[in-house]
Amino acid sequence: MTDPNLPVSLGRKTRVLVLNLWFRTGGTENAMIGMCRELQKHGCDVTVLSFFDEGDNRERMPEGVKLRLMERSFLQDAMLRHYSKNGLVRAVQKVIHKSSQIIFRVNGEGNRLFESVLKLTPCLPDEEYDLLLDFYGYGNFLTAFGDRKVRAKRKATWVHVENMDYFRRTRGYYGGYDRIFCVSNAVKDAFDKEFPDFAEKTEVFHNYIDTERIQSLASQSTQDMFDPGKGFNIVTVCRLNREKGIDIAIGAAAILKKTGCVFKWVIIGEGEERQTLESLIRENDIGDCFCLAGNRTNPYPYIKNCSIYVQPSRNEGYSTTILEARVLGKVIVTSNIPSSIEQINDGINGYICELDPESFASRISRLMDNRERISKMECTIAGSNDYSFDDYKLIVNMIDSQPARS
Repeated sequence: MTDPNLPVSLGRKTRVLVLNLWFRTGGTENAMIGMCRELQKHGCDVTVLSFFDEGDNRERMPEGVKLRLMERSFLQDAMLRHYSKNGLVRAVQKVIHKSSQIIFRVNGEGNRLFESVLKLTPCLPDEEYDLLLDFYGYGNFLTAFGDRKVRAKRKATWVHVENMDYFRRTRGYYGGYDRIFCVSNAVKDAFDKEFPDFAEKTEVFHNYIDTERIQSLASQSTQDMFDPGKGFNIVTVCRLNREKGIDIAIGAAAILKKTGCVFKWVIIGEGEERQTLESLIRENDIGDCFCLAGNRTNPYPYIKNCSIYVQPSRNEGYSTTILEARVLGKVIVTSNIPSSIEQINDGINGYICELDPESFASRISRLMDNRERISKMECTIAGSNDYSFDDYKLIVNMIDSQPARS
C-alpha cells in the first residue's frame, strides 16, 4: 500500500531503474534487494538491470520487480575482465583484456577503456525513467553506462567503501549524476576529500536491512555447524578477499589455540582468496577450530547462535553484517576503522581492536574468560535495538527538489 504521506512523485508509480552487477550473496546485494522492496512499498515501479544473471539472491528479489539483463558482446566482456567459464574462450579473453589495459590507460578525467567499451554499447531502448539508481557503484563500468546510455530525469550513484582507488576509474562520469550517496559518514568524508569537486552532490544513505526478515530467518537451524550453547563459537560473515581481513582472523585463531583456548570459528562466505587462506589455515594448524564454511543462503542462524561476532576488516563502507549482528543482539569485536566506530561504542555494544592478530586474540580471550560480561552486553544491545529506515526520503527529495534534466 502506498504511503499517503509521501509526495505525489512517488505516489504515481515512479519508474525506477536499478543498475546491478550480479545476484551473488553479499552485503551490497542484500542492501539492494532491501532498497527495491522499500521503493515498491512506497509506490515505485522498479526494474533491475543486471550485468550478470548469477547468484542465489536472484530468488530473493521482491515479487513485482522486473528483471532485465544487459546485452553484452564477447569483446566487451573481455575488455572488462568478465571471463567465460570455458577454458579456451577464457584464455582468448585474457589476451584481449591485457591488450586493452596496455592500449587504454586511465587518466585524471576519465577512463579510456570505459570510453572504448561505451562505443560498443547501445543505449537502452527509447524509454525514459523517472529515476536511475546505480546502486552497485564500486567504480564499475555500470556507472559509466548509467551516465551515458540511460535516459532518466534524475540519476544517483552509490559509494560503498572508504577505499577511493575504485572510484578514480569513474571520476569522469559523476557529472552526469544528481546525487552521490555514501553509505556512511566515513565514506562521505573519504569521497569528499578525494573528489572535492563533487562534494555538493554527496549525502549519507545508510544501507537498508529488513529487521523482521532477519529475526525470522535467524530462528532456523544452523545445520549442525556448531552446537548452539555448547563451547565458544565465533562467526564472521564476509567475502574472502583481502579487505575483509580473514588472514588477521587466522593469526588471531592461531594465538588462541596456542594459549589453550577452546573455540570454533566459522567464516561464512566465498571469494578469490580461498586457496590462500586455506594454505594459511594449514600452516597454522588450526583446521580443527577454524572453518571456511563457504556461502550460506541463510547466515542468520549462525550469527544468532554464536558466542560473539567478529569482523576484522581492513576497509568497510557501512558494514551490513555488523548491523545484522547488532539486530540479533550479538557482542561484536571489530577493527579500528572509521566506519566501524560509527556503529560500535567500545565496551557498550562491542569492542574496537587494532588491526592485528594480537589485539583480536587478546580481546576474544578476555571475553571467553568472562561469559557473564557477554550476557550483560547482549541485554544492553537487545534493549537498544530500534532500527528504522527513512533514508528513502533522500530519493524523494532528489526527485522533488531539482528541475528535471533536459
